[in-house]
Amino acid sequence: MQIKCNVTSILEVKAAAELTRKKFGKVDILINCAGDAKNNGVLNMSDDE
Repeated sequence: MQIKCNVTSILEVKAAAELTRKKFGKVDILINCAGDAKNNGVLNMSDDE
């Protein structure tokens, strides 16, 4: 099972951590995979784009 969240949102991170604790009691494997891209305009895009 995967529990995903937006790591730039502290509220989402806390909610994901609480869900993990409730569902599994502990974390066996944690993969932090956050990325951003340079020079392709992503940082300049609006939320709608």
